[in-house]
Amino acid sequence: MDFLTLSKERYTAKHYDVNRKISNEDLDKLLEIVRLSPSAVNAQAWKFFVGSQKSMAKIMPAICDFNRDRVGDCSHFIVMCAQNKLDEASYKEVTKKEDADGRYPNHPNIRDIVDEHRIAFGKLHESLGDYAQWTSKQVYIAMTALIYGAKSMGIDSTAMEGIDYAKLDEILDLKAQNLHSVVVVALGYSSDDDSNKKRPKSRRAKESVFSFLD
Repeated sequence: MDFLTLSKERYTAKHYDVNRKISNEDLDKLLEIVRLSPSAVNAQAWKFFVGSQKSMAKIMPAICDFNRDRVGDCSHFIVMCAQNKLDEASYKEVTKKEDADGRYPNHPNIRDIVDEHRIAFGKLHESLGDYAQWTSKQVYIAMTALIYGAKSMGIDSTAMEGIDYAKLDEILDLKAQNLHSVVVVALGYSSDDDSNKKRPKSRRAKESVFSFLD
């Protein structure tokens, strides 16, 4: 399925079939899609907590009432988190992994320059006071890859901001890990009575969305 078709056909699941589960093989593919998501300066200043129906009760106190059925009935969920402040050690870990993956063959000077620039970019956002917001934006890129990747595999999704962030951060002890929660994504297979998949997709007309610069 090409990406335009995915964009036309994807919808936000409102009700899940509690009896249908994502296979381990498909879950692994989804997690690989998230792992490979684009990230500014390849910082990957994020972490993802993956849960199944066995662990849903753990996060349920942080889920708003109107989203609890989605979390309770889905097959799996992912709590997507971003770094609060610059962690130079994690940036250097990225550089070490890039080197091991062969991105700088016989060019250690380029590797070192990239490492310095990556940290400098993080420090820039710290000095601007928007580091946590900047890393949150990167998580939304990963979220987009996840929900469209899921659709390409016939898996439905619900991206949720209807959560008590402070409570969720407390439950997962995120502050101690230099993280904050950004979004929770439910994954699974929508139920037959999910009216959202029967509604036609609606977006503003392209004439009101795009301006062409000559």
